[in-house]
Amino acid sequence: MKHIKRGKVLIISDIHQDIGGYVNSILDRETDWDYIIFNGDYFDTFKTPNGRTIYGVINTCGWIKDMMEQYGDKIIWHVGNHDVRS
Repeated sequence: MKHIKRGKVLIISDIHQDIGGYVNSILDRETDWDYIIFNGDYFDTFKTPNGRTIYGVINTCGWIKDMMEQYGDKIIWHVGNHDVRS
């Protein structure tokens, strides 16, 4: 488990595959952080009116991989209820 003793922390939760708008706009505005904590729900595991598809899942997985490669230990990942199969 990673311990944060000091620094500026950005906390983002409930992405639900909306990385293009919601998350990237936050990351573009806020760059002076020491850590990012993602509090899960990266995916939508239910059908939604806006028609999210398997492409959204694949795209989100690719985004997570890119974030891990780019920021490494600066990110703390938590799993949400939408991220596990029920």
